[in-house]
Amino acid sequence: GVQDSSELLPSAGQVDPPTPSRTFVKVYKSGSVGRSLDISRFSSYHELREELAQMFGIEGKLENPRRSGWQLVFVDRENGILLLGDDPWEA
Repeated sequence: GVQDSSELLPSAGQVDPPTPSRTFVKVYKSGSVGRSLDISRFSSYHELREELAQMFGIEGKLENPRRSGWQLVFVDRENGILLLGDDPWEA
């Protein structure tokens, strides 16, 4: 885990503002190393798809999975697989 350096300093009686919650997930591209991504930064699957394409250098290949062969999937803890977008984006 990453710790904010301000938490390591003694408090001078100040109350820090609450930090927004972050939801990190590990993302993988076939044949490459997984990377950590804070999905709370995104407000839609479209934004997430664009970020993943840029992150893995496959821009333009996620819009038409049948033609490109690239498909975004979510694998849960029980190894169940869902296509990205099958579940509504939670606002």
